Amino acid sequence: MVVSIKIRSKLLTTFFLLGMIFSQSVTVYAWSDTDEPVWIKTIPASVPNDAFTYFHNPFDVVFSSEGFAYVSEYEVSKIKKLNSDGELVLEWGSEGYGDGQFKSITAIALDSENNVYTTEGAYDSYRIQKFDSNGSFIKKWGTTGSGDGQFTSPWGIAVDSSDNVYVVDTGNHRIQKFDSDGNFISKWGSYGTADGQFRYPRSLANDSSGNVYVADANNNRIQKFTSSGSYVSKWGTSGSGDAQFVAPWSVAIDSSSNVYVGDYNFRIQKFTSSGSFITKWSANGFADGQIRSVYISSNIYEDEVWSIDGPNHRLQAFDTGGNLLKIWGASHPDNSYFNSPYAVAVDNNANFYTTDYVKNNIQKFQNDGTYLTKWGTYGSGDGQFSYDWGIRYKDDQIFVADAGNSRVQIFDTNGTFHSKFGSSGTGDGQFSFPSDVSFDQAGNIFVADRNNNRIQKLSSSGVFIMKFGSEGTGDGQFNFPGSVDTDLAGNIYVADNNNNRIQKFDSGGNFIAKWGSLGSGEGEFYLPTDVRVDLNGYVLVVDQKNDRIQKFDTDGNFKTTWGIYGYNAGDMVRPHSIEVSDNDTVTVVDAGNSRIQQFRFDKNPPTISITSTISVNNSLLYGVVYDELTPVSGVEFQVDGGSWIACTAVDGNFDEKEEEYVCDLSGYITEGTHIILLRATDSRTNTNTTLRTGSEYDIVEYEFNLLPETGQYLAVFVIVGLLLSVFLIKRFNDRTI
Repeated sequence: MVVSIKIRSKLLTTFFLLGMIFSQSVTVYAWSDTDEPVWIKTIPASVPNDAFTYFHNPFDVVFSSEGFAYVSEYEVSKIKKLNSDGELVLEWGSEGYGDGQFKSITAIALDSENNVYTTEGAYDSYRIQKFDSNGSFIKKWGTTGSGDGQFTSPWGIAVDSSDNVYVVDTGNHRIQKFDSDGNFISKWGSYGTADGQFRYPRSLANDSSGNVYVADANNNRIQKFTSSGSYVSKWGTSGSGDAQFVAPWSVAIDSSSNVYVGDYNFRIQKFTSSGSFITKWSANGFADGQIRSVYISSNIYEDEVWSIDGPNHRLQAFDTGGNLLKIWGASHPDNSYFNSPYAVAVDNNANFYTTDYVKNNIQKFQNDGTYLTKWGTYGSGDGQFSYDWGIRYKDDQIFVADAGNSRVQIFDTNGTFHSKFGSSGTGDGQFSFPSDVSFDQAGNIFVADRNNNRIQKLSSSGVFIMKFGSEGTGDGQFNFPGSVDTDLAGNIYVADNNNNRIQKFDSGGNFIAKWGSLGSGEGEFYLPTDVRVDLNGYVLVVDQKNDRIQKFDTDGNFKTTWGIYGYNAGDMVRPHSIEVSDNDTVTVVDAGNSRIQQFRFDKNPPTISITSTISVNNSLLYGVVYDELTPVSGVEFQVDGGSWIACTAVDGNFDEKEEEYVCDLSGYITEGTHIILLRATDSRTNTNTTLRTGSEYDIVEYEFNLLPETGQYLAVFVIVGLLLSVFLIKRFNDRTI
């Protein structure tokens, strides 16, 4: 960086004739690999997150006799209490195993006193919790197991008119009945297809006569029982016709004992209490009245059938004939928003591409967030998707892990279909829910074959080369490998989701190392969903349920972490994936907040410019200092190797990325030649002499003469002028000879 300094004098020309000036920029990098990156931007810039306009993957809703709604949010482990207009009254809950905390809150129910009962159906937090109507914890019951009062993935819950509590013990294929204090009363059901048996039941509801209706999901039927568990009747078969189901997960009863069922046909069917078909409505989609979920509230309030449309982040109310009445929350059908973003890829022009497994499309944006284009719809044809999860960019092509269709599709950067490979199965080159794709330096393709618990390596054209991995917890085994990446040496890194660890292999798939276990400490994980290796050789891991990113070296040594649960800039809610660009920019899919965030590791120091002139009698040196990513913390000067002296911010404080400064050189400069150095520090350092790791300086050196402001200037100017004239005349004469 060259900066011209003019010495203020009566004849400035003398400076240029006699003054000697040079400038030199010296950058000192003291950046540390333990530094956190700096937040750059969020796309879109804002996403509604209050209860009235936005939910974080709601799972269930029930209504009290007072008209309040209680909504369970699986994604963020919270319960929200809303008034009859959908406005937030209060919320409670956080991630954890403590009283009043949740690990996987699913269903919710109310008793006659408006006490709230919740189930937790995953991550070994198998219990029922009871709260009063304002969220104060009352009690809990249940542990993991198959005994009376024990659970394996309790999913649904309902309370009858006598305040008896019925729990769908999904993993044990049974219903358990308790009193309102959690005392065991009875149970019924076992695994099977016979009357009164279940295969992964998911929810239940009670009618006014005390009968119990159970959504027997994997048997594709509804079963009806008395309140004591005696079998009454059943209906339903597998299919998409009237009175047929594909995994019915929810059931509700209205005041006339009509039965409503939600299933994976993404519709609601209405029946009489004996199972006779009446009507159906809704369709798979994002428009008003369409749904992308199978959940309906078992609690029909004032003849309103509520669909909990989690992937669209909203609740929809229908009348009992299927007419849409109201919507709480907001899906994001327009192109500038995301519904359920999962993965991101970045091309060489810094454009980024996102998968959205609810919309089943790819969206392309400029680096500033400007929408460019999109492609894809739900389906199995070329260019269609069913749960598009992983996405990567390579050589002007976009590779998409089309998980639900068990294949990888390849497009150009404008969305034109190019080719595909893979099919459903367990054979070589076949996949079961492939969730990620990556490449080595030779262009070979690696696919995280998630449900087959293996990694497959294929040629650049999709021809099978090798595979490794099997189901388990041993070295080289996996429990849902969600992501794969390689380093420059060809080593392979796998995010082993449910084993909560990262595994490292050589290029031949031979196990090298592993790190991580369940937890929230440094180097621990709670569902690592993505792994990426940057060009500096660091391994970045999305620690989803801990709402953070962790950074390691290639041996698994912890370096740093960033991200906390929240909605502000830099906060995260259930991040899904990342991508790392050549300029050390990290792009994060902040899925729970339906947004993309970008961070950058700050390796660059502030830059300094000078905007004033100085002299012996005017020793105030002004300038501007600027840092791209972090606020400036100070500017200092040094004269002739002396002590560093602090300059002053013109506005009083160094706390912005761009600051005007002034350095008072009085008492430090006299007539003659001086070497002045300036240095600026960004907010990654302290401003005292004890510098911590991460300090960054831009040092600019100037050498110049300060001349006395007297009549000597004229004499000097004349003498030098004469000498210059003689020199020029001689040069002219030499050229004319």
